[in-house]
Amino acid sequence: MSAVEEEVWARELVLVTGKGGVGKTTVAAALARSAHAAGKRVLVAEVTSDTSTKSQLLGLFGHPDVKGESPERIADRLYGVRITPSAGHRLFLQAALKVGMLVNAAMRSAALNRFLMAAPAFPEIGTLYHLVDLLRSKRFDHVIVDLPATGHALGLA
Repeated sequence: MSAVEEEVWARELVLVTGKGGVGKTTVAAALARSAHAAGKRVLVAEVTSDTSTKSQLLGLFGHPDVKGESPERIADRLYGVRITPSAGHRLFLQAALKVGMLVNAAMRSAALNRFLMAAPAFPEIGTLYHLVDLLRSKRFDHVIVDLPATGHALGLA
């Protein structure tokens, strides 16, 4: 194993970003396949705000229609998920309010949803909260995330 491979596989979280159209999705899929082939438990994740569209990343694994906020099994030890700001907002509210009825009422509020998606940094905070929740689950050896193009991913930094 090369020094670069050792450095990558020493990490639980691998973020793939870059300019649009340079092959981020392909690299993320290749990393996930490599880790999976090495016998690791892998979560391959795509950051998106729109789960109504097909996933290009998960399509490379034959599962373009994954829409859920929870990891879905693609193969033995391989899972896919679409990370969204709204899922992170919901997870945060569940942790803070601890009453499902209140969380559901809050998430049905059009005004609150507009605020959470429009206020500076709130979509990024929701995305990060969703990602942190997945990491805290400790279900995976590696979480490989296909981030948006660099200009959009900078807000996550």
